Amino acid sequence: MKKNSQVPDIFTPDGFVIAQMICHAIAKTGDSNVDGMISALEGWQFMAPKGKQRIRPEDHAMIQPMFQVQLVKNAKGKYDAKVLKTASPGNVQPPVKPFK
Repeated sequence: MKKNSQVPDIFTPDGFVIAQMICHAIAKTGDSNVDGMISALEGWQFMAPKGKQRIRPEDHAMIQPMFQVQLVKNAKGKYDAKVLKTASPGNVQPPVKPFK
């Protein structure tokens, strides 16, 4: 993105994670069978742009760290995000909502 004079937005890491998930699922199954790909992803833990992430098997929730940030004006008059605190994935995960 820097090469193209672009800056990442809050969704940029998610697109990268989706690519990681697709590659992992296909590598594990060897094909594009959806049920097999789902099974290959359930419980998978991996390093992503935001840190260690896990796909919870019970409801397929993505368990990941969260960040508290502050926008700080830089010398060029633009704003940079300053990370104030990182919340561990276990502390911010939603309650389990099993499939019916």
